[in-house]
Amino acid sequence: MRNEGDATDINTKGLVSYDRKTRKDAFYFLKASWTDTPTLHLNSRRYVDRAYAVADVRAYSNADRVSLSVNGKPVGEVSCPDRICAWPGVVLAPGPNHVVATATIGGKQISDAVDWNAPDPRKGVFIDVGAIAGSVMGGDRYGSDNFFRGGTAKVLSSRNPMAPPPKVEGTDMPALFGSYREGQFSYDVPLPDGSWTVTIASFEPEAAKGAGRSFQVLANGQSVIERFAPMEAGGGARKAVLRSFGAHSSGGHLILEFKPVGGDAVVAGISIRPS
Repeated sequence: MRNEGDATDINTKGLVSYDRKTRKDAFYFLKASWTDTPTLHLNSRRYVDRAYAVADVRAYSNADRVSLSVNGKPVGEVSCPDRICAWPGVVLAPGPNHVVATATIGGKQISDAVDWNAPDPRKGVFIDVGAIAGSVMGGDRYGSDNFFRGGTAKVLSSRNPMAPPPKVEGTDMPALFGSYREGQFSYDVPLPDGSWTVTIASFEPEAAKGAGRSFQVLANGQSVIERFAPMEAGGGARKAVLRSFGAHSSGGHLILEFKPVGGDAVVAGISIRPS
């Protein structure tokens, strides 16, 4: 019972797509690792409409070093240990981005390119917490879980693995509550400097733990919610609760922390909009 992006009930672990028409990123990792054919492949090329204006760019290559540019501007040259080349935290421009990787193998230059569309970060950031694939909800493009440290990602499920996921009451975006992060954790969200309205989506996934669960929310080290008790606020388990507060980003970041007061913190979604 698998649901990964546009693939439902399909084993996605192969090296090519189910219809055999598309070679996946893993295909090129093995090609770079197991052949002498000059290989350079930028990953995530089908993720065209990006949810975030910052991306960790990765490529597979059997070159010693690979250079990257975005819209003609150099990002940098990196080595490729174990055939993996990585450029963390690459900033994309709002709108179209032409990303090009180049390398030289045996005196011959090779290259690969992808085209991605990035959002304007001045319009906000939307995170589908705990999810491995984002989606458009309520007119906003939510990205997969990113920028976090700590906690455990979980999927809302019933005792019967063949049954559909239980519903969370009180929301017009049920997909947002299909996954969540639990524990003590933080998010370091890249944002332009300015004032924002942050909305936290939460709920109580387990009635047995709900009575004792509460947590604190901090923005850049300042407490913005002293005690957030999802089941108490929602009037029961598996009922959506939203809480909003103002925050200010500086240095290109907004740090959100979720600290247990009684039981673990639970967050299903984060939306950040300009104030």
